[in-house]
Amino acid sequence: MNLLVYVISDCPQCSDAIEWLEEKGLDFQVVYLEEYTPIWEELEGFAFLAGVEIEDLLQEGQGYYGPISPRELQKIIATDPHALKRPIISDGRRILLGWDEKMAEEFIKEI
Repeated sequence: MNLLVYVISDCPQCSDAIEWLEEKGLDFQVVYLEEYTPIWEELEGFAFLAGVEIEDLLQEGQGYYGPISPRELQKIIATDPHALKRPIISDGRRILLGWDEKMAEEFIKEI
């Protein structure tokens, strides 16, 4: 299964995730959020697969509060990709939101 890994180029946790995935020998494609803004339907899918509300895809402390729509989130990310929690790792069926090595170990068991 080919994984998609959504990252920001200057994100230390993203670099850690990429290095870890490489060490595990997993096939994955990196999507740089500075170059690609997920469309609102993708963001809605991320939230659904992660089992969270759409606003929970935002980094804490970014100054965005309250419920937002997927389209509003897309606009926020288009102007500030750092606002999105990252990395986001997807196998098409599930999402790992943020970097936690122990959770990543569990995530790859089902790939």
